[in-house]
Amino acid sequence: MGYVVVGCQLLIGLVFLVASVSKLRSGRAFAEFNDVLLEVRALTPAWVRPVALSLTLSELAVAALLIVPFITGLPEGARWHLAAGGGFAIAVALLIAFTAYIFTALRREVRASCRCFALSSAPLGVPHMVRNGLLAAAALTGLLAPRSPDALDPAGLVVTATVSVVLAVLVMVFDEIVSLFAPAGLAARGVPPTN
Repeated sequence: MGYVVVGCQLLIGLVFLVASVSKLRSGRAFAEFNDVLLEVRALTPAWVRPVALSLTLSELAVAALLIVPFITGLPEGARWHLAAGGGFAIAVALLIAFTAYIFTALRREVRASCRCFALSSAPLGVPHMVRNGLLAAAALTGLLAPRSPDALDPAGLVVTATVSVVLAVLVMVFDEIVSLFAPAGLAARGVPPTN
C-alpha cells in the first residue's frame, strides 16, 4: 500500500497547491474567489474575506503537509506519516465543506462560477460535487491505508509520481472535460447528462 499512499499524497497535495496558488496569485484572483463565496449568500459580507483567506491558507497547509516530505527526503518515519495524516484529514474536511457549499448553491439556484483553480468560469454544479467526492475518496484512502514498513523502490516512486501528476492535471481541467461530453444546455447549468 506504500505506493497508493504516496500516490494519494501527491495527487491531493498537487491539487490543493494549485487551488491555493491560483487564488493567491493576484489580488484580482482572490477578489473573484471572495465574490463567489458572497454570491451563494451562505456568509454575511463581513465573514467572506476571513473565510476566503482561511480556506485558501488551509488548502496551502494541505499541500505543504503532503508535498514537503518529498522535498526533504523519501517517505519514511513517524513524522512523515503524521504530516501526511494531518494533510489528508484537513483535505477531507475541506472537501466536505466545499461540497456542502456547492450543494447550497445548487439548492438556492445560484449560478456562481467555480473558482477552484481559476481556470474555468463553469457554474458550480453536480460535476464539482462528483469531483470533490473522488478527491475525498483519494484523501480517505491515503489517510486510512496501512503504511508500508518496507522501503519504496525509486522506479516505483517515479511511476507513482507520474500517474499522480497526470491525475492532478485531469482534476484541474475537469470542467473542460465535462463540457466536452455534456450537451451544451446541461453543461451550462452544471448538470451532467443522463442516458
